[in-house]
Amino acid sequence: MKKTLFISTAILLGTLALAQAKTVPQNISVAFSAKYPNATVKKWKHSNSNYSAEFSVDNKKSIAYYSAGGNWERTETKIKWTWNLPSAVHQTLEKNGYLRFYIMDMKKVETSNGVTYVVHYNDGNTLDSDHHDAFTQYFLLHISETGELIKKEEVEN
Repeated sequence: MKKTLFISTAILLGTLALAQAKTVPQNISVAFSAKYPNATVKKWKHSNSNYSAEFSVDNKKSIAYYSAGGNWERTETKIKWTWNLPSAVHQTLEKNGYLRFYIMDMKKVETSNGVTYVVHYNDGNTLDSDHHDAFTQYFLLHISETGELIKKEEVEN
């Protein structure tokens, strides 16, 4: 039993170690440092030919994504509370009744095309006959900085 547990743990740790980037190519490191000079990097990850850096600036947690060529693709910054959203985005959520639902996650997504806010929520108010959330649906809202609802999509949880 102990041998099986040891082998399973070793395999798990080995898999996790491979998922993290051991060395970040210099072009990506330079591009990241230029864009985020005051960032504190928690860890780098490598998947396929892309790299991502988990970092924080001013106590805000973010993830920056880079291509193998060193091109910045996007940065996602976690938003903890709805009152931290820009007022136009908050007003869109309020006006359309989304604040009454359970908001699971919010983030600011910056790309070369601009900034959008992504709100992940569920409509957990729908109960089955046993009072369970059997009919809960999950959605992503994409909202522009100006408060325009760009897209609403249903997602699997």
